Amino acid sequence: MNKTFIFLSFAVLLLNGLTVSSQSKTANQIEPHNQEYLIKAAAYWTSPVMDDKDAKRLSLYKIIIVDGENLVNNPDKLIIIKKLNSNAKLICYFNPMELFYPIAIDRPTQSRMTKDILQNYPEWLLKTSKDENVIFFPGMIMLNLSTNCPQINGETCGEYLARKNLETLNDSIWDGSFNDNGGGIIDFVNSNIDSNNDQIADNPDSLNMAWSKGMHHYLSLIKKGMRKNTLLLANKGSLDFLEILDGRMLERFPNNYLGGKKDFGWHQSMINAQKTGNYTIFEIDSKDLMFGLASALLTDNVYVAIGQDNATFHPELNFDLGKPLSPAQKIGSVYVRFYERGKVEVFPSLRKGIITLNNHED
Repeated sequence: MNKTFIFLSFAVLLLNGLTVSSQSKTANQIEPHNQEYLIKAAAYWTSPVMDDKDAKRLSLYKIIIVDGENLVNNPDKLIIIKKLNSNAKLICYFNPMELFYPIAIDRPTQSRMTKDILQNYPEWLLKTSKDENVIFFPGMIMLNLSTNCPQINGETCGEYLARKNLETLNDSIWDGSFNDNGGGIIDFVNSNIDSNNDQIADNPDSLNMAWSKGMHHYLSLIKKGMRKNTLLLANKGSLDFLEILDGRMLERFPNNYLGGKKDFGWHQSMINAQKTGNYTIFEIDSKDLMFGLASALLTDNVYVAIGQDNATFHPELNFDLGKPLSPAQKIGSVYVRFYERGKVEVFPSLRKGIITLNNHED
């Protein structure tokens, strides 16, 4: 019997119980439920908008990373989340490395910033030695966060971005900041990056050093300017800047670019995850749900985010395993951890995870 079906009726009842009707209740009238998934769960919402249904479902997560544009486009939805679950950590998503171009009209905060940079600070765009814009993600242009970035009006690009980010974070709705592309290496994006604008491609080692120092400075400014007891998170499962960060996301876990590539990079990803803080997140594809979930349950500090912009109800996150009875252990080629009401097993080479509950496997 598949344990998933045991939770389907719970899913329906829970969602029906959390229904928020804009016709009958305002955000200020919503009664809190403070319910969360039983397993450590995070949501990764980079869309600039959400509706009431999204907000209800997102409220079930403990860590909720939400694009900061939602504060402008639909602040009432953020209020719904916090009203429904005051225990949740609502984290503001920001991408310091890139700007949408052409300008995205549904991102008013970044649109203003993009226009400002293009008009007044064009030297902050990251260029190649051929004076071409460096592109990482299609439809976006990159900014120069390295220490080679020129100062304009007393600021570098990283300092400007930190100031803008903190303006959004000043709103008390936020419990922290998540910074996408928050690693210390950049040469992998383009072998022809010219961060000091001398029309010569940078030496990769020198470029990475300048980028790492610039990113460290940017994150330090965010940390210094944030309210007390708020969280600072970053994407990429590297070990950069751990003295500043409270956690890292391993996007598309497991990652094969962190060093070791054995079993899709699973072993190195797990090693790094044990060092990246109490708010470490495995962002996994839904097809890898059990593999990622079981891997996270081998640890004590890792949350699971299932996909991006995904507010689907996931009954697997309500598996009631109880408390762990021991640390994870390796038995043959399988990694196992025993819990009060079950066990988890991970088969890294097969990209497979099994969670056993009350003599049933899922």
